[in-house]
Amino acid sequence: MILLTDPSAFRKIRLATPEDVLRLGIICTASFRYSEQFIWERPYHAEYPQDTIVFFRHEVRSLIEDPKMIVAVAVDEYDPEESSKTGATIPVDSGWTPPDRGDEVVVGIAVWQLEPGSKRIGHFQSSSRLS
Repeated sequence: MILLTDPSAFRKIRLATPEDVLRLGIICTASFRYSEQFIWERPYHAEYPQDTIVFFRHEVRSLIEDPKMIVAVAVDEYDPEESSKTGATIPVDSGWTPPDRGDEVVVGIAVWQLEPGSKRIGHFQSSSRLS
């Protein structure tokens, strides 16, 4: 077991917000590109990459809105070369406006489902709402 001696490391993890959805579509596309399921479900991803990104945005949106789910994101500095580091096709016109190099962006996602009847249901949703 690894113990973190510096609690500031957790400042790079926070609850997901509706504002993260555009970025998370890109993150999920880049990440899941290497799964067997992705390869089977999305054989035409290279020709229609926007379809993949929109699919993941809808999935993430529903998870963030679901009171039974906890959705956390990791943040780090933006690297403008990140799209070249994945086998996924990430179009420039993905609907997300990249920030300047080094600005903080979402770089990962984690999702947990609470047990039925948990007293924590509804405690982990953002106060902002998706429209």
